[in-house]
Amino acid sequence: RAALRLPPAERWEAALRVAASWLLEAGGTVVVSTGAGMSAESGIPTYRDQGGLWELYDQMEVSHIKGFATNPTKCWRFELELHQLLKGCLPNDGHKALAELEQLGVVKTVVTQNVDGLHLTSGSKDVIELHGNETRGICMKADCRKTVPYETIFKSLGWMDENGETTAAAPALPTRKAARKGDVYAELSDSSTDSPRSSSSSSNERDAAPDHFDKVLGKLRKKKKLDEQALAAGPKCPHCTDGVLKPDAIYFGEGLDRKTLKRALALSGQARAVLVVGTSGVVAPANKIHKIAKAKQKGSRVVEVNPTETDITVDADILFMSTAATVLPALCAEIRRLKSDGDAATQGSSCVVT
Repeated sequence: RAALRLPPAERWEAALRVAASWLLEAGGTVVVSTGAGMSAESGIPTYRDQGGLWELYDQMEVSHIKGFATNPTKCWRFELELHQLLKGCLPNDGHKALAELEQLGVVKTVVTQNVDGLHLTSGSKDVIELHGNETRGICMKADCRKTVPYETIFKSLGWMDENGETTAAAPALPTRKAARKGDVYAELSDSSTDSPRSSSSSSNERDAAPDHFDKVLGKLRKKKKLDEQALAAGPKCPHCTDGVLKPDAIYFGEGLDRKTLKRALALSGQARAVLVVGTSGVVAPANKIHKIAKAKQKGSRVVEVNPTETDITVDADILFMSTAATVLPALCAEIRRLKSDGDAATQGSSCVVT
């Protein structure tokens, strides 16, 4: 608490020393939980901004498993536009700092809600992508499940040239979002219990995704709402040659990969420190990670990095009110210094640093 009476610059340095010592003392068990704020400084656009993709596309049509089954080409055209928006976005200094902390043996894993793949691109090896990865497609055939990079898919469709530019063969973008029609939208937004997200945990597995997709197709066929030609027009897996390729992200109407989630929660229970970056703490189950650590590990510390207070702040031992690309490199530098000095004994109490 004495650090709170220091001038701002000294308080910042003192907080970095305290947080760095906690992360070092965690003995390589640190779990990092990241959200959209982690990638903000990489230039990842917000779909809901003026001119964003949600002004052109109905989210329930291009990000729902039933919307995909109904019109995979429309979903893939959305993904092409998303890919072109994101291809120039690179890992920021915060991503790079986390990769270095893993190399230093401080960070055990990064659990992210982001689907941009930037943690992997930055060099992090152990990354748990709770919501999937929207830079590749995945085969929906149960005995295949191979992944294919987006560029490979778009080039195979003739939608992208060798320079990575969109070709005239790609379907035209919608000029505006189509008005929803009762029966169609009801079909897309149906939250019946056949969805893994609302069914028993035994079916809530990524391995169950092909079976669930088949059930979705079966229901649409039964209701005579499936356009077989539209389904066949979507890209096919180059590995098995006949499996339907779907973006490798968790769609609405799908459940999280149970094995992925199980590992994330297990490592959280072993974490003697959790570093929370760029997430507001309102989305489950990611918002449980730091709570599990606190419950399972006596004395586990929570270090939060967010520009503003969030739902996580009440549980945080330190809140750095700044951005990932500002705080994480400084924290990494302090950890390097402490490791080289062999001094990881600094202790501290809860504080907020601005």
